Amino acid sequence: MKELFLSLIDNNVVPEDFELNISEIFGVHHAIQRWQRNIDLYGSVIPPKNSLQGRPRILNGNQTHDLITLLEEAPEMYLESL
Repeated sequence: MKELFLSLIDNNVVPEDFELNISEIFGVHHAIQRWQRNIDLYGSVIPPKNSLQGRPRILNGNQTHDLITLLEEAPEMYLESL
């Protein structure tokens, strides 16, 4: 839907004053700018996912692997703490 709307604007199917009125009525002026920027940067209205979302991990990969291995070998260690 977003891509269709932007293509209508780019191909002058939607008059410029209509675009401004619609964007003001629905409050999507900034969204239209964001969609266009995303297409220019990423080739899609939806930007790629950021893999660095969320909190930083406390344990690194090796520590996590070692902990899981330890718990698989001796599950009673985890059960004792419950």
